[in-house]
Formats: sequence, structure tokens, C-alpha cells
Amino acid sequence: MSSLASDPILVSYHDSIVRSSNLKTLDNSNWLDDSIITFAFEYLQYDSKFTKNHDQIFAFVSPPVVQLLKMTDDSFAEQLLQSIEFTNKRFLFLPINDNKQVTVFGGTHWSLLILSIQSNTYDFIERKK
Repeated sequence: MSSLASDPILVSYHDSIVRSSNLKTLDNSNWLDDSIITFAFEYLQYDSKFTKNHDQIFAFVSPPVVQLLKMTDDSFAEQLLQSIEFTNKRFLFLPINDNKQVTVFGGTHWSLLILSIQSNTYDFIERKK
């Protein structure tokens, strides 16, 4: 990762920031990073036609929050989920990274877990590079 001075912010959108270096992860030879996924989820949550007027249906959980859910104990995870009012939603979208370390960024694989809260079902979308 380059220094912040040489890696300008291109977009600041709700809770997401996309820097110049993040765009490089969209190239086919690179891994998609948290910032791009967070930006996409923020857009879907707030401005896309897909979710306009459907904020009670969908919850897009950002990669850092999902990582916290993975690495924390059940009681804290429950509190975290309550803070996003997941029981009021119909679908929860959770991008899951295979990183198993709490203190280090990393991982080599993303999957998308879609939970249907009301029907108690899920779908797991996996893409390998």
C-alpha cells in the first residue's frame, strides 16, 4: 500500500472511502478489497434503484463488521447484529473473507452469504479466482 499522500481519496460516500489504490483491485489480476465492497454495499443500501424505498427489506453488512462477527464471541456478535436491526430486515448480505486473523488484513477468497431472516434460509455464493 502506498503512502496516504500518494494515494488520494477518489470517493467518500457515507461510511466508505475509495482511494486510487483501491481501484487497482478491480483489475482482473488483483483481489477485490474491502473498500470496494464497502462502497458497493453503501451504494446499494442508500442510492440504487434496487433498494430505493426498500430499506426495511435489505441490510448490507460491511466487510469490517462481518470480520468482527466472525472473530468475536456470541454475545458481542448478537449486540452488533441488534445494532443494525437485522430482525427487521428480510435479507442480510454478508461478504465473508477467509482471513482467520483478527489483527492483520488478508485473506485470499471472498464469498457472499445471503440470509433470509423471515424464512430462516440462506444462500452461499462462492467465487474462486
